[in-house]
Amino acid sequence: MDKFVTKRSEKKVNILHSKTEKHQQNIKTLKSSKSRQYNDCYLSIGFTWRDGSVGPLPLCIICGEQLSNSAMAPVKLKRHLITKHGQFAKKDVEFFKRLLKNKDKQTTKFQATVKVSDKTQEASFLVAELVAK
Repeated sequence: MDKFVTKRSEKKVNILHSKTEKHQQNIKTLKSSKSRQYNDCYLSIGFTWRDGSVGPLPLCIICGEQLSNSAMAPVKLKRHLITKHGQFAKKDVEFFKRLLKNKDKQTTKFQATVKVSDKTQEASFLVAELVAK
């Protein structure tokens, strides 16, 4: 049994330690790498943007899919448009502007109808507390 349980030599420990330090440095450089920025010409490809923790994130106007910041390259955005929404690939910028405008109107209207006043929410909590007692 003793021949299977061996201590690591100091060289191996130092090598492992240096590898983990390098790995942590690589992670730090990846995190600190520059993020891609949104360009207005991406609207002609059917994408707008949403603010994220890393940087702006591309958001498909048609399906609402949010892609990573690394996909902010025009080629990748165009590939998404062609593969997933081929029927909209030859539409002009005005079509996507109209679609974005309608989507914004729809979200503001939805938020206005769903919003609950503070007094109503407080009354709901009081009723729930009474029911729980």
